[in-house]
Amino acid sequence: MVKISKVIIPCGDRLRVWREGKDMSQLALAIKLGTTPGAVGRWESGSAPPSLAYAVRIERETGIPAAAWVADA
Repeated sequence: MVKISKVIIPCGDRLRVWREGKDMSQLALAIKLGTTPGAVGRWESGSAPPSLAYAVRIERETGIPAAAWVADA
């Protein structure tokens, strides 16, 4: 029997992959979310998580669960 392990992808990487899959710049995503490209960059790099309010906005836009950001912290 083959055991399949779960691969956990950090939220920032998921956000970057989603954004790039939509051929969207950090600026374009920032405008949609009402923030700055620098904030999007920090979320993607994992250097700072979004606030709960932004995590909810990200979830609405991308489908990445807001609760996942808390689990990554």
